[in-house]
Order: sequence, then C-alpha cells, then structure tokens
Amino acid sequence: MAYLRLKFSPVLSADRHILPTEDELLAEIVLEVVDDKAVHTIFRQKWNIRCLVDWIVRTKNLLLHEKQPDFLDSSKPTVFAIDRIFDNYDEQSLDAVVDKLYEFRLTHDLRFAMRGTNIPSVIICKKEFNYEVSWRNADIYDAYQIDLPKFINALCKFAESDIYTLTTPRYLLKSICLK
Repeated sequence: MAYLRLKFSPVLSADRHILPTEDELLAEIVLEVVDDKAVHTIFRQKWNIRCLVDWIVRTKNLLLHEKQPDFLDSSKPTVFAIDRIFDNYDEQSLDAVVDKLYEFRLTHDLRFAMRGTNIPSVIICKKEFNYEVSWRNADIYDAYQIDLPKFINALCKFAESDIYTLTTPRYLLKSICLK
C-alpha cells in the first residue's frame, strides 16, 4: 500500500513575490504518493500551508468515513469517475447529481482547500474497503490506495505543534516532511 507524503519547505527570500499576512505561513508545499516502486508528485505549490492543513483537520472525519457517492463508478479512479459523470445522466436528472457532487468535492477535493491556486483536482476518499487518492494532470489520471488514517494522524499532530501554532514568523524556517 502506498502512503501520502506532504513536504513543506521554506520559501527563499528571492522567491517571496507575495508578502503573507500575519496569520499566513508561506512555504513550498509538495504532495507526493510513495509506493514500493517510485515517488509520484501530485502537486508543488508555494502557498499558505494553513489553508491545506486546517482544511484537512476540519474535514478529517468525512475524509476517513464518508464513502465515494454511489452514483460514481467505484471501479475507476474517483477523479476519472467525476469527469465522466456528465456522460451518464440526462439534463433533467443531472442537477441533483451535480449538487451532491459539489457537496462531496467540498470535503474531498484538495482544490477546495487551496482556492486561488492552480493545483490539479486531487480527491481523497474512502472506497469500499480502502482509501484512495486520485488526481488528473493534463489528460493523465492516476490513483493509489493509501494509508489515510496514518497520514491524517501525522498531520493533526503537526497542526498542534509549536511550529504550526505560532503565528510568527510568517515564513517557514525549516523543512517539514509528514507521512
């Protein structure tokens, strides 16, 4: 089984095009999936890490317990099934499905955690018997079974740490790797 690895690295002074507000913690964020064969980078983004960390902490119960909606094809990666949803419904029944899909994505798609960025749609959800992370870069879909409870536990511990809870400095001073 693969695992998620979230890395935060300091943003060098030459890279600071945006001055963060006092409650932001600016860093380079890298989300990866590590399996027994390789490391797969899902995204790399300079942004406020509080957006992502707080969103995951806030939605952790839904991430761990809410299954992928029944109207999505569970045999396919979730992002792929979402992209194909419009092929399976007529216009009249699509409205109800789109509303349910939006509610699901609010708590399972990392794009909602990092609004204002151009990261790919990254869905983390519970399937029938496991957890999955799936994403699409350009026209390439990818998905892996992951140990989500271990990842969320590490992230919640980080969210309670002094490095995270102190509001100053506004820039991360050392690299952090969560897995």
